[in-house]
Amino acid sequence: MTPENLKEIGGIRFSILSPSEVRKYSVTEITAPETYDEDGLPVQGGLMDNRLGTLEPGQKCATCGNTALRCPG
Repeated sequence: MTPENLKEIGGIRFSILSPSEVRKYSVTEITAPETYDEDGLPVQGGLMDNRLGTLEPGQKCATCGNTALRCPG
């Protein structure tokens, strides 16, 4: 980056989501105790469900369609 492209950040704020906000942003419910099936693929409704984001570089998130690099999870 060149100095002309730099901008000063005026502030940043962090907060905790309320229970209703968590439900609003939720994409799936965890219902399965398994994480992967016999083929090594994420189980739908499990902790590694692709709708929750992906960690694998070649996989795409089932919610946003992005890869691990650009998916917010």
